[in-house]
Amino acid sequence: MLFRSLLVLSARISARRDIGTGVLVAHDSARANLRGLGSPLGFAFRSLRGTFAAWILGSGFFALVLGAVSKGITANTLPPNVRAELERLGAGAIATPAGYLSLVFLFFVFSTSLYACAQIAALRREEVDQQLETLFALPVSRRHWFASRLALAVAGAVAIAVVAAVFRSEEHTSELQSPMYLV
Repeated sequence: MLFRSLLVLSARISARRDIGTGVLVAHDSARANLRGLGSPLGFAFRSLRGTFAAWILGSGFFALVLGAVSKGITANTLPPNVRAELERLGAGAIATPAGYLSLVFLFFVFSTSLYACAQIAALRREEVDQQLETLFALPVSRRHWFASRLALAVAGAVAIAVVAAVFRSEEHTSELQSPMYLV
């Protein structure tokens, strides 16, 4: 009995629906947003803007936190044996807010390098996975595409570095003589 009722139900559903449209019809009433699709650079920026915003926000927040922590760094907060070891290594300046910020800036150099490497890896992955075949069927050369993506990666890395530098503590900026403060 159950089999017959399911068979009748499936026949009714099959008779009422259009082939290829599905049971739940999707209504896409939004206009197509074609902004940024006129060039490989515009398309790359459009497809990466969410990731780029996450990197910028993450770096800015991390810089704010580390800048706030740097205000509390003094030689008195370190245990005596750690202070002696830092002096022996010639890195006693780390115990100052400016020295701490100089050391922590290495984390931002690492973060910026990771961003650049991720962009280069994404560039390679797009080509290996043949996601670019349609693009290269158009009058777009590989060099133009590569140069656009490379320019975007460099601009993103520079923007992340600038955000990290701007959002760190401004109170100790005058103490930093050069990027090689610890040397």
